[in-house]
Amino acid sequence: MRKPVVFLIRISDNPVSMWFAGRSYESWTKAGYGVQIVEAVTPATMGDDGIKINIAPIKKMGRQRRPFSETEKAIFYSHAKVLSIIARKTSPAIVIEHDAELIKPLPEEELNKLDIASLGGIMGFPEFAGIPNQPKSNSWRSTPALAYFIKPPTAKLLYNHLTTIKCEGNVDAYINDFMIKYGTNSKFNTHVNHMYDATVGNTIIHPILPDN
Repeated sequence: MRKPVVFLIRISDNPVSMWFAGRSYESWTKAGYGVQIVEAVTPATMGDDGIKINIAPIKKMGRQRRPFSETEKAIFYSHAKVLSIIARKTSPAIVIEHDAELIKPLPEEELNKLDIASLGGIMGFPEFAGIPNQPKSNSWRSTPALAYFIKPPTAKLLYNHLTTIKCEGNVDAYINDFMIKYGTNSKFNTHVNHMYDATVGNTIIHPILPDN
């Protein structure tokens, strides 16, 4: 069975993104996957490729009601960019963010029976370590936008959805909705690890508002 192409989203002029992307790339190519690099959309390049997403002024989904950060907005555009590419293909593909490390073989025959599936997650909430009043968990949790299998017709549906609705939550929420509707958000989400290293840093800003 031919392996799906992996589209890896990375920021080529960002050392943190490149550090993670190198490790991610190696994990997938060692497993025999062809990896195509997709340049991420950044706050400076949003809209340059003609894609328009209606992002609400205030984020209404998630733990806090607040404005979206510019990097949160850019992630919408990055995924829409990749989805627009896959929508024009004839074969299934895998979308990964730069910090998506393949840690065990994917069940490709089972995946091919679905239209979309989450492939990865993370242990707990390491990004909130040491921050008061934030979620704490020692359990594996799905991170839908990190890595997902998707077929071209579903990519087209998801792209159209993201570019026509008013987005009031992070892109993970909308990808997750499609997983629930057309595939699975939990059955295969232990195959890809969401790498996190506080000493290296992060490329996305998730503002945390002070408690009242």
